[in-house]
Amino acid sequence: MRKMIALLAALCLVFTALPVLAEDTAAGTWYLATISSNGVEVGASLAGLEITMVLNEDGTCVNTAVQNGKTMEEKATWTEADGKILFEGETSKTEAVLTDGKLVLTRPEGTLTFTRTLEETAALQGGANAPAAIQAESADAFAGTWTLSGGRFLGIDLPLEKLAESGISGFVFEVTAEKATLHMGGNTIESAVTFADGAVQVKITDTQTLTLSLTEDGRMITEIPASQEQYMTLYFTKGE
Repeated sequence: MRKMIALLAALCLVFTALPVLAEDTAAGTWYLATISSNGVEVGASLAGLEITMVLNEDGTCVNTAVQNGKTMEEKATWTEADGKILFEGETSKTEAVLTDGKLVLTRPEGTLTFTRTLEETAALQGGANAPAAIQAESADAFAGTWTLSGGRFLGIDLPLEKLAESGISGFVFEVTAEKATLHMGGNTIESAVTFADGAVQVKITDTQTLTLSLTEDGRMITEIPASQEQYMTLYFTKGE
């Protein structure tokens, strides 16, 4: 997870290395679709990043990035050699290849995949299948033992092994209409529950309260901070 956040930060710092491409040759306009790092692929729009690369026939290119409401534009040059596209900015050089009609640009921080049309870009975006939260009728609907079964960050579903890499594992909620007990490894936190607006609130610390919601597919979800501005959704599955 930290690698993905580091990649997004690095994109802003090394933006001059980014450029844009077309059909039989690389010339044309390309749109950033996905960002991959440490085995996790994130839709660019869900990561809050837009990049358009325009590769001109004369070997020049213009790269425009929009992130957090700020627009950056840089110019670079590009050439094709040995099946690769080589980009040279003011301070760095970057390589890319054309694969299955997509432009794939690889950097030490991760891989960026560009498509030629916004329609193709939208088709590759993550997040379309996120389960929707529903309003429960009472706190009794949460009663049971709920075991961590996965997570979601920046629109991408994360399996248990990916969560474990971030130190998130072994979470179990035991919930009744009156209280909730959270088991985290060797630690146990017990709290009274508050039911409001179809969800249950559980006080974890003096300053942190988790909101537990049910989803239309029968799971329980809650959000935890992943960074200063981003939250991760955790999924729990109810035991038999």
